[in-house]
Amino acid sequence: MLPLLGLIIGLIIGFFVNVDIPQVYAPYIAILVLSMLCSLTGAAKASLKGNFDTRSFLAGLTMNSIFALVLTSIGEQLKIPLSYAAMFAFGYQMYCHLVVIRKLLLDYYDNKRLEKAQKEGGKDAVSEDDDIL
Repeated sequence: MLPLLGLIIGLIIGFFVNVDIPQVYAPYIAILVLSMLCSLTGAAKASLKGNFDTRSFLAGLTMNSIFALVLTSIGEQLKIPLSYAAMFAFGYQMYCHLVVIRKLLLDYYDNKRLEKAQKEGGKDAVSEDDDIL
């Protein structure tokens, strides 16, 4: 409950407090947000699978962020948008995480529906051998 409260408070503060970010830092902030979203979707996937590990999450978050910042910094110095490579990699990873999350959630709700149908009498229950989707 406490993390949800913190999230709500953070969102409210973020919507109502106007912070100007200098243009020079904009690529770094954008890539950091993307790397953190990638780590969060990975954490959600691991949590749904039941194998979430805080140390692994923090290590991945740190390494993703450092990798993205270094790649962006090198790209800025070379005047080549290397941050696009990180955006592509993190975007692809997030897409893969979301595919797995969708599958896990669908399986969870299908199993709940199956249990409920079997509990209510079994006549209309779908056997586990039947393909639901």
